[in-house]
Amino acid sequence: MTPPSPPPALQLSLGSLQLTPRVRELSAQLSGLPSPTDTPRSAYFQVDKPHIEPTKTYDLPVDTKQFDRATKIRPCNMLRPHMRIFHLSWMSGITGFIGWYAIPPLMPIIKEQLGLTDGQVLNSDIASTASTIFSRIASGPLLDRYGPQVVQSTVLWVGIIPIVCAAFVNSATSLLIVRFFIGLVGCVFVSSQYWTTITFARNVAGAGNAITGGLGLSGIGFAFLILPFVYEAITSSGHVSEDMGWRITIALPAVLMLIMGTVIRFVVD
Repeated sequence: MTPPSPPPALQLSLGSLQLTPRVRELSAQLSGLPSPTDTPRSAYFQVDKPHIEPTKTYDLPVDTKQFDRATKIRPCNMLRPHMRIFHLSWMSGITGFIGWYAIPPLMPIIKEQLGLTDGQVLNSDIASTASTIFSRIASGPLLDRYGPQVVQSTVLWVGIIPIVCAAFVNSATSLLIVRFFIGLVGCVFVSSQYWTTITFARNVAGAGNAITGGLGLSGIGFAFLILPFVYEAITSSGHVSEDMGWRITIALPAVLMLIMGTVIRFVVD
């Protein structure tokens, strides 16, 4: 059984259709496009390479399509502005972490001199870590608005205040409050990584972040390595008491943060 044929009114041939000039133009354009099967499969998996152009403005090759970010890392020099930013980024990270961890290496002496319990020491540790969480979250919008140079230097300068105040604590409560504000300095890690990311192109940004981040975190080790020796050097002569010795020792990170914050603010291009 054959299906019924459509009514005569619906039996239209393509040749009888009248196409407007615009439709014919679009049809001609579409007919000239290559077929998807004509495109090599590898074309869909291409990775953009840095667009490097000769420039006399920078000492390193830069990608002009990535806002003049450097496409190479040369750690053995201070070429401005890229390598100078690179080195000052990890240097400021080390300085900030030494300031953040100025108290833990001296905690056995501080605990004895102030008569603290284990619980009180633990509470101060928690306060120092908790404040860092909030400061790192808050530093993101600040970096987007003011840039890493302003944020990094300001954090180092402002961090001096609680570190100096730590030299005058005389109770568990005052120590907890001071360590809470010292913990805000921990956001230097975020600004250091942000600075490196916007300085180097995608092909070397990972290596740059790894180097600056790793060296910056080494400031924790330097704090435990250096500050006890400074304390011993101050008190070994017997002219300075143990209680006064740890208070003077804490001033060292504050001085380093003052110097580094000033260098970052006024030396970086």
